[in-house]
Amino acid sequence: MDIPGSRVLVTGGASGIGLAIATLLAAKGAQVGLMGRRREPLEAAAAELGGLALPGDVSVEADCIGVVAAFTKRFGGLDVLVNNAGFGHFAPLVEMDKAAFEAVFATNVTGAMLMAREAAKHFVRQESGNIVNISSTCSPTSARWPATSSRPRPASCTPRTSPTP
Repeated sequence: MDIPGSRVLVTGGASGIGLAIATLLAAKGAQVGLMGRRREPLEAAAAELGGLALPGDVSVEADCIGVVAAFTKRFGGLDVLVNNAGFGHFAPLVEMDKAAFEAVFATNVTGAMLMAREAAKHFVRQESGNIVNISSTCSPTSARWPATSSRPRPASCTPRTSPTP
């Protein structure tokens, strides 16, 4: 795929990894749309990149439908969806709150599916398209290289040499 002129939608694009991806793609000539829940940083990031700010929450089906529709209307189609939106809630299992768990699942899993579904509708019609799913893991292996994450790992994600009670 050629990046110059590609139409790319990045979820979670107002900061962190999403913003870094959008910045790189815009610098290489892609037309970039950024989706995110926080309007002010989203609009600032889009303005800096010359991209399109698309406020919305990936866990809300109507937002996903609306954002993809607005993006394709503005750019005349969609070539790449970067499913980057996500967050974590870290607590020992015995203290895990069901509502917090469901919020993480709604964004990280259901939101990725909703955005992929809406993008795929366009990809099928135009007979091309790419979906890039960004994810992370909290495991002893990943915790050994904290530089791979932009935020510090909680104690529950630190590597252990022996099982703990």
